[in-house]
This record gives sequence, structure tokens and C-alpha cells, in this order.
Amino acid sequence: MTEYEKAHRLSKEFATRSGYLERELQIMKPKRWRLNLPKRDFNFEVEDLVPAIAGTIGKIVMTTAIVGTFAAAMYTYKGIQLPLGFVVENVRFEMLIAALLFVIPVSGFINPRANLPGCHGPMIPLIGLIIFAGGHPLSLGIMVGTFGLILGLAKGGSRLVNLTGNSVRGGLLIILGLIGLLGQMEALRAWAVGLQIELTFL
Repeated sequence: MTEYEKAHRLSKEFATRSGYLERELQIMKPKRWRLNLPKRDFNFEVEDLVPAIAGTIGKIVMTTAIVGTFAAAMYTYKGIQLPLGFVVENVRFEMLIAALLFVIPVSGFINPRANLPGCHGPMIPLIGLIIFAGGHPLSLGIMVGTFGLILGLAKGGSRLVNLTGNSVRGGLLIILGLIGLLGQMEALRAWAVGLQIELTFL
């Protein structure tokens, strides 16, 4: 029996739900880079759906922003018009890679306290420059991904986050969310025009 199993108590034994969740966070001590199993080393709660859904929405918005930036740069600097499904297929592919290769095995069983680092922020301002120079953003993505893995293994991610001010992080989230939102609105307008529908709310 693990330490978590010994310290775990049922939620009905607590006066409030928040008290139960606070204790769960205190007694959860997953082993780093070893196999952690639900019910044995930690437990899933209904409240976990909130950050999971929020993270999924944020991932879709940011991926849409970066792929849209790539498509716009290709058209601006190279005159290449990418197909309409380019953004959708890339977002779907990105979600599958993140879920199947990292979120489920790593954050789910190997290191439940781990959080995936974002690579979209540093990539967006460099995409246009890379395409203009004749390169491909995939090389930058591989570099940033490798750097993120090194930071994770060296426990340097938290230090790097602390070096970034709250205003910078907040501004980045706002601009990425705005880019993704505007892109989706334009796609919805184009879809409505094709069906000869007037979207008065947009």
C-alpha cells in the first residue's frame, strides 16, 4: 500500500468539498519519472475537467493562431496559397500528437504534476522571418521542443517562467486568443457567404 492509499479519505468524511480537494493535493506525492497509477498514487476528480477543457480550448486557439500565421506568411512572402483545410488538419494533427505522445502518457502516468510548456509564443514572431529567408518553421519547432524537453529534465522550466513577468504572459495569452478568435470569425463569415447566409451577430 502506497503513502497515498494510506492517507486517502473518502470525500463524505469532509465537511466541505474544498477541504477534501485540499487534502488530496497535500497527500498526492507521485514518483517523478516512474509509473504512477490512478487510485494508487493519485486520483481523478470531477473538478479536473475544468483545467482539462480550458487547456484543450487554449491549445486549439494557439495552434490555430500559429498555423494561420504560417499560412499568411507563405502567401505574403512566397505567393503560395495553401488549401482551406490546411489550418484545420494541422490543428487536428497537433492535438493528436500532444494528447497521445505527451499529455496522456507523461502527465497522466509518468509525472502527473508535469505541465506541458508552450512553444507557440516564441515561434509566432519568427515564422515570417524564417519563411522570408527560405527556411521552414518545422526546424524552429524541433529546436523549441528539444529545448523544452531539456528544461523539463533539468527542472529549469519553473525558473524560466519566473523570469517572465505577469504582464508579458497575460499579454501573450490575450494576443494569441485574439488572433485565434478573429481567425475563426473570418472562417465563419466565409462559410456563411458560401451558403448565402447573413450573420448579423458578426
